[in-house]
Amino acid sequence: MTDGIGQLVQVPTTRILPNPENPRLIFRPEEAEQLISSIRVIGIQVPVSVYRDGDTYRLIDGERRWRAAQKLNLKSVPALVQKKPAVLDNLLLMYNIHALREQWDYFTIATGLERIIKLFEQKYRRRPPEAELSTLTGLTRGMIRRCLLLINLPVRY
Repeated sequence: MTDGIGQLVQVPTTRILPNPENPRLIFRPEEAEQLISSIRVIGIQVPVSVYRDGDTYRLIDGERRWRAAQKLNLKSVPALVQKKPAVLDNLLLMYNIHALREQWDYFTIATGLERIIKLFEQKYRRRPPEAELSTLTGLTRGMIRRCLLLINLPVRY
């Protein structure tokens, strides 16, 4: 294991930065308060996932936990250090994580899906069909269809 990759470590909250590729734009205050209350009582039970980015760490998973830890003035959080993913892999990983847990709203999914499609086209020189997008992201084909409709709406909407 080099550079702590694959290790569970305590990382100072001040050395963690949000993931610039995170499609989630909205963090609901009521959900944040519930998480803060839970962490206050039992602590962080699921480590955040990060990768090293110079002297800092970038989140792959756990931005809400990290934000809650900051609000509680925790000095560090448990973090699983992973290898820095390629941009497309980073986005696909976030989608698969959220497909298994709390789902994002459709606007968030659609916005990120549009970026995934563009990156996929750049990498593989073809547009991924719905079935492949479903496999890659962990989303159902119905969800992908709804997101594609959102992406293709006129800008005024």
